[in-house]
Amino acid sequence: GIAYHAEHPPVKSLIAPYTIYQKNIQFHQRPKLLLLQRCRTMSRAEPQPHILIVDDIPAISKIAGLVLEKTNKYRISYAISGTVALRRILEDTPDLVLLDIDMPKMGGHEVCQRLKQSPIYCDIPIIFLTAMDSTSDTVSGFRLGGADYITKPFVPAILLARVETHLNLFLSQRREKALKQHLQNILSSMNEGLAVINAENIIQEINPKLQALSGKQASELIGHPFSSLFSDEGDEQQLLSDRKLQPLNGAEI
Repeated sequence: GIAYHAEHPPVKSLIAPYTIYQKNIQFHQRPKLLLLQRCRTMSRAEPQPHILIVDDIPAISKIAGLVLEKTNKYRISYAISGTVALRRILEDTPDLVLLDIDMPKMGGHEVCQRLKQSPIYCDIPIIFLTAMDSTSDTVSGFRLGGADYITKPFVPAILLARVETHLNLFLSQRREKALKQHLQNILSSMNEGLAVINAENIIQEINPKLQALSGKQASELIGHPFSSLFSDEGDEQQLLSDRKLQPLNGAEI
């Protein structure tokens, strides 16, 4: 067989927080194949999450803002109406919106509906602020796509807990989406066959080159064991017996 050194250093800086592993892989007259072993590492520093507070009563907005600002975790901005809120969102997109339901002219439900109809802003989590203890209003808010609601006057600990919960979920999903897009761009641009596998040897992603080399559809490989790449049992056994991945940073798996 022919030994190939599977390494692509430029990828490392582009797909953090995953680490790239290198390996010499022997195949019987098979083309070069690159492997990526998924491994969580520390993520890059991110800017403070931006929270937009929308309420037609400035005193209420300020109280919520002060509670959040004391944590030193968030960047806060304000809007006194639904119309102003939509304009602010266009100018400086928030990561979460605290939105009063009962406002003149354009209420919170209409603001939420407009955001959820936009492909750009539909994923922003919205927590309703309401003085109305009404089941129908709460259900309406959830049906429009609201993530949660807080009854005024609110308890600071509850406000902080719900904001943190929905922000963490949103930011995690956004990072994962961005990472996947970076990875897809890398996979598509490479001339070598490349597969991304997890710790259980399940294929997470493949690039077009590897799909062409395997002669299989992507649906036959993604979500399946790495061994599904090989139709010959001898190829599979040779790969598995020789497979001892070492990370580029020298740490043990």
